[in-house]
Amino acid sequence: MAAPAPDGERENWDLIGDFANKSLRLKADRWQKAVQHGDTRDNILKFFDGETEQLIIGQNPANQLVASREVSAGLRTKAVFFLKTTDEQLVRDEEKSNVRENVIFGDLSPQPLDHLSNLIEEVNNQQLIQ
Repeated sequence: MAAPAPDGERENWDLIGDFANKSLRLKADRWQKAVQHGDTRDNILKFFDGETEQLIIGQNPANQLVASREVSAGLRTKAVFFLKTTDEQLVRDEEKSNVRENVIFGDLSPQPLDHLSNLIEEVNNQQLIQ
């Protein structure tokens, strides 16, 4: 089992975890269990380190919280997405963190048409803010 995230990563873990827990209506300990799983932890770190542009967090058929780099074809429940807006590497240091400024996040519906409208809404909201 992987060790908990170092303190320098804490803000980033908490930002993603808090949004996932609230959006998916999960207990707080579900996020802590998920980041201890090797594959989930690796996918999150690859997202922060710039190796991947998007991160999808949802539940697998066994009802475990998992993070992946692409939307599962068999998505049956709601998931959340995190999408980078720049090619910059995300800074993990809590005091210098750039996650909030460089990441768009939102909900993914298991129905594709709902997903499309959510994605368009998120992109339009970001453009209006800028």
